[in-house]
Amino acid sequence: MQTIFYQDWFRAKEVQWHNNALETASDRETWSPPPQGFMKCNVDASFRQQANLNGMGLCIRDYIGKIVAIRTNFRHPCLPVLEGEVWTLASTITFSSILGLHTIIFEVDCKMIVDRIIKSTTMDKSELGNII
Repeated sequence: MQTIFYQDWFRAKEVQWHNNALETASDRETWSPPPQGFMKCNVDASFRQQANLNGMGLCIRDYIGKIVAIRTNFRHPCLPVLEGEVWTLASTITFSSILGLHTIIFEVDCKMIVDRIIKSTTMDKSELGNII
């Protein structure tokens, strides 16, 4: 089933080859490479309230932009937004670890989670801290 999602995503994008790396029109405008020797993982959550599903997607690229891994996954029932974002990040970290990838910069769009991770100097005793 995940292959079908990848094929749909691939066809939906304007795909070009540049320096032996897969690049799309939107990537040229927004994607910045990680330092050499690192990988960058763009991860995002989706929420389908009507279907009672959380979705997650990730794309891991190396420093030249070559795709290393792509994954989509779904979870039922749909979580609240903050919990769904944390579930997505935790699933991505677990998946990366299973692949043996350890030098990854994670790019997420949930500022609250990023702030909690950056500012965590002591054990967070809130519900969000328990999830993270």
